[in-house]
Amino acid sequence: MLRHSTKKVYLIKGSFTGLNDKLIARSQRLVLDKTYSSWKEITNIGFVDNETDSSKLQEDIKSLYEKSKQWLMNFNENKYVVMHYGLNNQNYEYSLSSHKLTESHQERDLGVIFSKDLKNSAQVAVATRRANYTLSIN
Repeated sequence: MLRHSTKKVYLIKGSFTGLNDKLIARSQRLVLDKTYSSWKEITNIGFVDNETDSSKLQEDIKSLYEKSKQWLMNFNENKYVVMHYGLNNQNYEYSLSSHKLTESHQERDLGVIFSKDLKNSAQVAVATRRANYTLSIN
């Protein structure tokens, strides 16, 4: 997963039952005063299964970085990380400009803790700690 506080790109290697049907090739369009825009893909999950996919993702990251410079909205390279999911993941490296993105094993987003092994033990521990604090059990 490439992560920044408001911008996310999730990268999952392998297949999960039913995930493709729900997340791949989803689209939406804007309707304003009975004027319809064209349909645009909104999927924010991409699969990186090989070197070609990895290179394409790196080119997309490079393109976003160049556009951000053009729009005078610079990225803080130190706030971006990569999280690799899956047992057979090749763990490709990515960079933003000349800064190599560091790998993370656990990230929090919208109050949910995501871990590289997809286990929820860290999320359960935080919820338990908060509940005990609320009940003053400490």
